[in-house]
Amino acid sequence: MWRRCLILLLLVGGPQTATAGDLRHRVGAGETLADIAKHYYGAAWKAVYIQARNDISDARQVAPGTRLYVPGCWVYTVRRGDSAAVIAKRYLGDANRYVAVMQANGIKDASGLEVGSELLMPFHLRHIVESGDTLATISRRYYRSTRLANMIRDYNGAPQLTPGERLTVPIFDRATIDVQSRRYTPPASPAAPVAASPLANRPAPTAPSKPQPSAPEEPEDTSAAPSAPVANDDTAASVSAELRDAIGAYRRGEFVVGCGALETLLEEGKVGTAERALLVSHLGFCAVAFGDTRAARDYFRSWVEIDPRATLNPITTSPKILNVFAEVAEAAKSSTGASP
Repeated sequence: MWRRCLILLLLVGGPQTATAGDLRHRVGAGETLADIAKHYYGAAWKAVYIQARNDISDARQVAPGTRLYVPGCWVYTVRRGDSAAVIAKRYLGDANRYVAVMQANGIKDASGLEVGSELLMPFHLRHIVESGDTLATISRRYYRSTRLANMIRDYNGAPQLTPGERLTVPIFDRATIDVQSRRYTPPASPAAPVAASPLANRPAPTAPSKPQPSAPEEPEDTSAAPSAPVANDDTAASVSAELRDAIGAYRRGEFVVGCGALETLLEEGKVGTAERALLVSHLGFCAVAFGDTRAARDYFRSWVEIDPRATLNPITTSPKILNVFAEVAEAAKSSTGASP
């Protein structure tokens, strides 16, 4: 029922106005934005969503009892007469934003929307441009990847990036759907000890998709990917599940979610050697999907270095991926004198 109601709301506005997927949360004693993000989204680094949604300048200073908006994505069911442009105009404020909706939902043909099909719809964050900001740094802040810089540009109609300019940052993240089902209001008692976070011993929520692993507030540079081995069997089992879920999202066409999760695993360096080839190969596929051929070559070079016998199925693999991989494989063959 709530989904039928929320599609009547707009997805724009400041922190004073609730939007489609928002939940209100009261901050408990000793609770941080990272705690709240971990509870609702499964990843502490996504505290940036809550910080931006509520115009919080210093994430370390949120007083107990403060009521925050916890933003969430939602699902739209296509109706007769709908088009991608009409949906984008009605709910995102601009018909041209249909391109981002198509990309996030793995749709290649905008005219092929089927009645009854479901679309992941974003929530909007407001970013105030500061001196030194670039589309890449803004993309990195909200997506932990620079590859969506062009989407931010197109979503805002080629902004000038002058200090003080307001940008709309769309978040397509399936882990944020149905935050209402994870509602939790801790007691806001000033006498409560700071160390006893109200979420510390709470079991993990049931999410619509496997939550991504938590990460530091500031993303690490991925130009030199870490290769630390898996610490123990429990961690290995967890990473394997996260890797499977990320690859599954990619294969379903959920590139923003799946590829973002793969990058998170690479940055955290918890993937062992046995899984690393699978990880970097799919990051190469993601780079091709986002039109970043240079990055795709880098990932495929890492793949071939890990597994010199790496190959792709020419029947089930897209021609774009095959062409980029063939360049890398041929170069590797020439440099080593061996068949990759």
